[in-house]
Amino acid sequence: MGKKERILLIAGLTGLVLSSFVLDCTATEVMDEKEERCYVVMAKEDGIDVISEIEDLTMQNCGSIMLNTVEDDDKQIVAVTLQQDDVEEISENPALIVEENIEFNASKKKMKKHSDSSKKKKKKAEHAADSSYWNLQMIEADELSSEKAECNDRIKVAVIDSGIDMLTDVIVTDQINLVEDEQELPYYMNDMTGHGTAVASIISRINPSADIISVRVLDSQNRATLDRIVKAIYWCIDNDVDIINMSFGTRSKSRILEKAIEDAKEDGILLIAAAGNGGENGVEYPAAFDSVIAVGSVDSDALVTDESAIGDEVEIVAPGENVPVESFFGLETAVSGTSMAAPHITGAASVIWQKDKEKSSDFVRKLLDFSAKDMGDHSECGNGLIDLEYALLKYSEFSDEYQPSIYKEDISGFENMKTAGEFDDSAYAEGRWGEGPHLRAVTSNFGYFSFDANEIKLLKAGAVYPDDKDFGMQYMEYHPEWHGYYIKNYVANYIFATKIAKKAGNVTELSKAKGQSNDCYESMKKQFKDMKINGKSWTTVIKNKTGLDYKNQDAPTKEKWRKAFLYGMSIHILTDTFAHSCFTRETDGSILELTHRRGADSVDCYVNRYKSAKEAALFGLTNYEDNCKGDPVDFAAAAINGNYLHGFLLKGITNYAIASNPSNSVSNADLRSFFAKINYD
Repeated sequence: MGKKERILLIAGLTGLVLSSFVLDCTATEVMDEKEERCYVVMAKEDGIDVISEIEDLTMQNCGSIMLNTVEDDDKQIVAVTLQQDDVEEISENPALIVEENIEFNASKKKMKKHSDSSKKKKKKAEHAADSSYWNLQMIEADELSSEKAECNDRIKVAVIDSGIDMLTDVIVTDQINLVEDEQELPYYMNDMTGHGTAVASIISRINPSADIISVRVLDSQNRATLDRIVKAIYWCIDNDVDIINMSFGTRSKSRILEKAIEDAKEDGILLIAAAGNGGENGVEYPAAFDSVIAVGSVDSDALVTDESAIGDEVEIVAPGENVPVESFFGLETAVSGTSMAAPHITGAASVIWQKDKEKSSDFVRKLLDFSAKDMGDHSECGNGLIDLEYALLKYSEFSDEYQPSIYKEDISGFENMKTAGEFDDSAYAEGRWGEGPHLRAVTSNFGYFSFDANEIKLLKAGAVYPDDKDFGMQYMEYHPEWHGYYIKNYVANYIFATKIAKKAGNVTELSKAKGQSNDCYESMKKQFKDMKINGKSWTTVIKNKTGLDYKNQDAPTKEKWRKAFLYGMSIHILTDTFAHSCFTRETDGSILELTHRRGADSVDCYVNRYKSAKEAALFGLTNYEDNCKGDPVDFAAAAINGNYLHGFLLKGITNYAIASNPSNSVSNADLRSFFAKINYD
């Protein structure tokens, strides 16, 4: 099936909410015949005008209440508010499918300790090729030779999730944000829950060669509507994606979602989903569809986790308890749930498929299944525990024998006789993300951070707040002081933002940062007049942006929370610089500004910008932890913690850094050296 244009017309309020973890269905009461609810209507075959059919049957004008449209010539999916008698009329039409757009509520699985392997001015250990992660050892993906994991074709892997933060080691090659109400989020850190970033980091660690694509559907509350999920799947079809990872689920079967899944399968896409965390409640959808690989979870002792869904639909299992991942700002954390098991299969599938892109998705699926380590009960473990090394070892033999109708028993001597080992996950401290403080955990020889769940939430909310329309400073042309824009001294503005943070928002006696212009100084001070934030109380801002109850905290906690939020805002200036003050040297020697139109917001334009921004953000976090002012050297973090300050140019960085350099900081000569490869005056 080639590229198809589609029309997706959304009327009324779409109510199906999907979660990245596990969902509990609310009971549906008997509907009064005059009560209105939201339903989804689709045609069983392409080419039927669903809108006209609905209007004829219900005497309603769908166009007058339309919320969303995706163009298409042959397919219509309509969400519309209907009364019971209208539903009955539509149900009698043999050409249409109608189903209630039922609401679901997310019930989060536990998540673990945030920590980090980097401290200011200390080299951070690289983890991209780290073979010490217990989960990679368990699936035999920790020491793959370049010959076994050869990459002849890059595989496009779509992570349909909450977004992927780019201030991590995950390289995102393309992205789209389908959450209509959250378009103002910075493109490089639009994951507001950390879930999609965690999923992507597992895939990236298994296969650094995969082209990871972020398809954001889950909002800041980890919720998505059915139309958004369906739109994401068709976007993947139209953009030639090879593998889709879906770490979300619902216990309600949707024929509309099933139709999208079937269309993706027919297009040759391999679909992989979390089986769900409901245990004996069964496998959730979309994992329960035949066209999707349903992935259950095991712990470090290779035992099926208590929450992992049980059912005949379970196809394979992978690590899903206390799994080490990346999260906000590149922080290391550990998370649990089948949501984290699924990307192990996705990563392994991409390694297998990149050997020969001409192989079918069914070939890859069956090789994963046939090569798994047998774990016993099929309803809990399916074909067993994924074994990537064995799959690659048997690749040629399986290729010779493969046909679509093949069964495991058809290949003599193919069974994986290895037993699943036990692995140590004790390096990852217990804790719950969103349910109280974390334990302190050392993750490297160079130091650590120890932030509780609320601090992480506040830091991230602050880091995206300058782009929020509620702050009123979202346009960099008018407010360059908050966006690292080169027309003003962004180094000085960043340092002043950290001074505001250090004082927890009390700007009464704050002096200018060295090198800062008067207009930027006055503007930034004005935003925090009378211990408010742009005229809004801290109670309102923190409640609206994080859900936390600031009002009923004691004074020390209130101060701590304000500091976390404000240091997050300073990190926005620091990282935004690598987008809005970036220039490039063309092959003919000319230098061009990297504007919005020329890729400033592009995920594949000069990757070192993101690596540099990530390292800078870690220095910004250190400022928060140490309660100290920023420093010009924070912009040079990538020269200290790596070798990423090259391949792009920053307008005015050396002059701004020297003009803002306090007497007790590094020497001006050191600053010139740090920025030598990227300075552009």
